[in-house]
Amino acid sequence: SHYQHQFLTMGVHIVGLQETRRQQGVHSSKSFYAYSSGTDDRGSGAVELRLCKDLPYGKRDNEDLHFRDSHLRVLHQDHRRLLVKLTAPGLCCSILVAHALDHSYPEPLRREWWTATEALLDRWRPQLVLMDANARVGDIDSDQIGTLGYAQTQDSNGDFLHLMATHFELTAVNTICHDDTGWTWRHNRSGKTSRIDYIPCCKEW
Repeated sequence: SHYQHQFLTMGVHIVGLQETRRQQGVHSSKSFYAYSSGTDDRGSGAVELRLCKDLPYGKRDNEDLHFRDSHLRVLHQDHRRLLVKLTAPGLCCSILVAHALDHSYPEPLRREWWTATEALLDRWRPQLVLMDANARVGDIDSDQIGTLGYAQTQDSNGDFLHLMATHFELTAVNTICHDDTGWTWRHNRSGKTSRIDYIPCCKEW
């Protein structure tokens, strides 16, 4: 597909997608392994992790290292969360792909989702999170969330994101980069842009 060609051209090894509406399971293509969390009862939602087959993620003894299907184990999956353990030569980490509730949902429901997500991560501490957080941050600086990039006023989902990142000592890398064009979403009709997607990763990285 067009976007898979883009991933390869950009040299992307690991991809998180949301609202794919794919059934639970592995849906591999020529260049990527694709792991879907599955949809809800209405056939909506689903998040997905993709690992590139073609691009080497490293070298060992002058030989290229490539991801294999056997490197991944699913720890948890629902239509808004996919948590996996990646165990490959020279690389061992837990990865969460997630899609948070947006602000059309009442605050108590959104809080419940974030609380459940943190409880899940308390069992399997992640090194990498690929998240559509439906959150805006950028005016409150910390070791976890910076004020660079497409900075915005922190909203309630931003509060939840900031708390989660602090609790697990994750740094949202797209908040510490000098890129004012770093919006991640654009409204189809109005053209309004926003940054609602984030890549928190462990500070050791």
